[in-house]
Amino acid sequence: MSRMGLFGTVLGRKIGTLWPAVIVTLLSVAATTNLVHAFEFVNQPLSMDLVEGRSAILQCSVDDDTNVEYRWTLEGSDIADDDRRSVTNGDLTITGVDRVLDSGEFRCVATNTVTGESKTSDPAELNIIWIQPSAKVTLKSPSSLDQIEEGSRVTLNCKVEGNPAPDIVWFRDKARLAPDENVELTRSRLRLRSARVEDSGVYSCRGQNRAGEAWSSGGNLTLTILDADFPINEEAPEDVLGVVGQSAEFHCAFQGNPDPVIDWYFRWSEEGTNVVHMANGTSTKIFRNGTLVINNITLMDEGTYICIGRNDVGEADVEAQLVVAKVEDLPVLGSRIVPDGEPLSVNCTYPYGTTGGVPAPQLGWLDQLGRPLSSNPQDRVHTEGGTLLVFRRLQARDNGNYTCKASNIAGEKTRQLGVVVATVPEFTTRPMDTAAKEMSDAWLHCQADGNPKPRITWQGDGNSQLQDRRFLTLDNGTLHIRNLMMSDEGGYVCQVSTIAGTDAAKVTLRVIPVLKFSPAPNSKPLELGEDSKIICRASASTPPIIRWFKLPSPSTPWDAHINETDGKLSFHPAKKSDSGRYMCVATAGDEVINTTVTIDVFVRPRFTIVPSNATGYEGYSLTIDCQATGDPFPRISWMGISPAKVESPHMVKLDNGSLFIKQVKASDAGNYQCLAGSDAGLSSAEITLIVRKGTPPGSTPFTPQLMHRTIAIAVGCAVAYIILVVGLMWWCRQRRRKQRRLMKEEALAAEAAAALNPGAGAVPGPDGEVAKLNGSLPHPPSANSYRDEEPKVAGMSNGDMAMGPLVKAAAGGRRGSYDKLQFPRHDLQTLVVIGHGVYGEVFLARAAGITEGVEATTVMVKALQTKSESQQLDFRREMDMLCKLSHDNVVKLLGMCREAEPQLMITEYLEWGDLKQYLQATRGENGTANVPPPLTLAQKLDVINQVALGMEHVASHRFIHGDLAARNCLLSPAMEVKVSLMAVSRDLYRAEYHEYRQKLVPVRWMPPEAVFEDELSTKSDVWAYGVFVWEVFAQGHLPHESLDNDALMRALLDGGLTLETPVGTPDEVEILMHRCWAESAKDRYSFSDIALALQNILPDSSV
Repeated sequence: MSRMGLFGTVLGRKIGTLWPAVIVTLLSVAATTNLVHAFEFVNQPLSMDLVEGRSAILQCSVDDDTNVEYRWTLEGSDIADDDRRSVTNGDLTITGVDRVLDSGEFRCVATNTVTGESKTSDPAELNIIWIQPSAKVTLKSPSSLDQIEEGSRVTLNCKVEGNPAPDIVWFRDKARLAPDENVELTRSRLRLRSARVEDSGVYSCRGQNRAGEAWSSGGNLTLTILDADFPINEEAPEDVLGVVGQSAEFHCAFQGNPDPVIDWYFRWSEEGTNVVHMANGTSTKIFRNGTLVINNITLMDEGTYICIGRNDVGEADVEAQLVVAKVEDLPVLGSRIVPDGEPLSVNCTYPYGTTGGVPAPQLGWLDQLGRPLSSNPQDRVHTEGGTLLVFRRLQARDNGNYTCKASNIAGEKTRQLGVVVATVPEFTTRPMDTAAKEMSDAWLHCQADGNPKPRITWQGDGNSQLQDRRFLTLDNGTLHIRNLMMSDEGGYVCQVSTIAGTDAAKVTLRVIPVLKFSPAPNSKPLELGEDSKIICRASASTPPIIRWFKLPSPSTPWDAHINETDGKLSFHPAKKSDSGRYMCVATAGDEVINTTVTIDVFVRPRFTIVPSNATGYEGYSLTIDCQATGDPFPRISWMGISPAKVESPHMVKLDNGSLFIKQVKASDAGNYQCLAGSDAGLSSAEITLIVRKGTPPGSTPFTPQLMHRTIAIAVGCAVAYIILVVGLMWWCRQRRRKQRRLMKEEALAAEAAAALNPGAGAVPGPDGEVAKLNGSLPHPPSANSYRDEEPKVAGMSNGDMAMGPLVKAAAGGRRGSYDKLQFPRHDLQTLVVIGHGVYGEVFLARAAGITEGVEATTVMVKALQTKSESQQLDFRREMDMLCKLSHDNVVKLLGMCREAEPQLMITEYLEWGDLKQYLQATRGENGTANVPPPLTLAQKLDVINQVALGMEHVASHRFIHGDLAARNCLLSPAMEVKVSLMAVSRDLYRAEYHEYRQKLVPVRWMPPEAVFEDELSTKSDVWAYGVFVWEVFAQGHLPHESLDNDALMRALLDGGLTLETPVGTPDEVEILMHRCWAESAKDRYSFSDIALALQNILPDSSV
């Protein structure tokens, strides 16, 4: 093969190898070309009108701004970003447009930095609206004022520039001019066709466009057109700067033919609407030559004084100002605390834009001794410009008060500046290591000297904060630790500080332990026949000796089955005779302590008949036996294991403990527990109940004939019951009509007796009392009265609140008091249901004639709808209590309805409802516009004082409230507060109650002993009062809001649960709250103590 042939072959092979790569490259270029497409403007800048000084934004954007950069040009030149013009996301922002700098065409240039493509927007211009600051009046013709005479043709020009051209308004002597037969107004010119004497005056003009106004205040023109006979001023009064108490003179003279008469006028303000004619008086004198003298100048004399000369030809006037000299108060300078050696500069001047007086007062500084300070800048302490006081480097001798003085002819004003040169504090009494006994008090003394008085604080070793209320830092710096605990032992740091520096000293506190039980033994039950022990331990600085004794004969030796070793008393085994009181005595040196416990020997409950699984048949009765014994004798109860339930009256526990089911249902199937419990313990047995259909073995099945007979008997009984009910309703209606007729006859007889004997009093006796309560005439029944409504709650479940809102310490009632408060049910009109409480519904109603002299009164009504005997008793006790209480801050019992079910209790109601809702509304969190203002401090103190007085009255009658809170206090528009008994624990305030031991209890308002030991007392009401005070100052927030009920119960059981003091609570009120929350009930205040403490806190003036 030839060389050329070989070359062709190789080239063909190369091209064949490279050809796919070439194709791929060409396709990539084509794809890239398609992806980078030309962009278009979406927003282009638009021309706009705006006032000079305003801001403008010119918009610019493209449809795809990927890799696109923007720049702007003005008249072809690039615009650089500065403090006035900047580009953000393509938009040009101009802050404070300028008619010179921003004149021309603006264009936006968008450039793709990848492809290099660039596009320029359409031009936009800013039409800047402006007006020059002031105008000027010039004489156009004739060329000189001297050439103007009566009859001359005069042309004035108002020179003012702006865009658009300003509209011109002309004034003569501040009165606006309008065109007439002699005055011609054309654009900026005013032409007088024929000058007259009355055309004389000061000509001014005003230019106005959208940018604002421009006045010729500094460029007015005065025209004087003279007439030989017209009054001409020869001597014009001059402005006077007067001083209070001195005199001022104004000279004025006119000539004319005939001689002008001179009158003086006074104008209070520049508007000229209140001008008064002046005459001779005690402080003013007008002389024959026209001179006005004002004696004993006051500030009321300041204004414009006008001298007018009049004759038959006309009148002319001149005026002058009387300005009364004055000097204003200087701004407050306060004090400056600066470390020693630091510089200090203080400026004493009036606020910007004010002169501080007329004439402008002279300002200067005086040193501590009242001497003027030097103005030499070389001096360490000097003044600059008369107003700036400069300390180049403060020294201790610079302490004191410096005086800034402003003075003019009116007098002087001064203001003091306190300069405190702060020094590093030095200890005068260093804290010393201290030892003190446990449970006593300790004082750690710490004092320091410095300027200003050093701040003394204490910290635990390691900068730990002393937050326990037992730690109190006294005013003299001493740390007082009350009721020392072993954990208080350790290091403490006293820190003294001023603005100039800080020093600290460390001290060690050693706590000497005292003899004490650790812990004290508790009373406990022992099980008969079982080995048991009780342990008594104590601790002290030296190991104590511990002994046990049985009371009342401590010298009697122990029985053989009892062994005492190192504080441990063992019973092997426990016998019934071991019951009694035992004393543990601990001795350490000279210290002796003892404690007494009670031991009861019991027999734990055990079943004598253990319940067994049972099978029941639908429709038939069933008895499940369960009996137990023990000492004390156990109480037996039954409970279902979910989903099974022990339902009443379907299931009944018999006296012997067995469970009797009247008619077994399919839903009764499940697991049940028989519980035998006493103080000795609890035993339980579980059984399973199986329910089947059919007939129990040995029973006779129901036949169709027996079924028909049963149905017939049931229908007959139902018909007889209906006839009985209808008959009773008819009888009751006839009886009620007869009672109404008798009441009406008695009322008419009473009226007739009163008419015959006007001096006689009310009709005596119970009927008279009832008539007075119910009104003079019976009212017709209301269509929606409570009588016509069906009770909404038939009974109460196990979740009811067990304690009544108010429980009397000693029960008892008087039926006579109730009889006087009987109120006709038909005169009660239901308004709205507030909620549901322990007894049933609580609702608002209108009671006709319940208040003497008032047609109808809004009242609160509580309905007794529960079948529980204990709750019915509490309801009666509550009514009895309200019968006996009479106080302005406790709701009054107005009436009751007891003649039919449900019984109703009628009490006062205040217009604004319960206090809780008002406090919550003041927080403004409900989204409404009408938010009541929060209570002021004085109002809060008055509210808690009223409740304290009401509760003092309740406690003095030996009653216990048991549910005191803001939700149970009513509020009137006059800020009158009354303790109430609403206790709507079921719905409205259900979240504020917790179900505990099958009762609804307000645990957030209760002390531990009331929750866990059921010890309700006046002192538990005091605890609740402390929480109520917290609610008032916290605007109705829920106490311990961050804790759920279970966590709250655990914290309450552990102790130490406290509420954080709300912002704005006075210290005295904080102390009061914590006294109400004392751990021991005997350490808490009584309500009398609270009322007395609040009298010392309340402001003098009434709220």
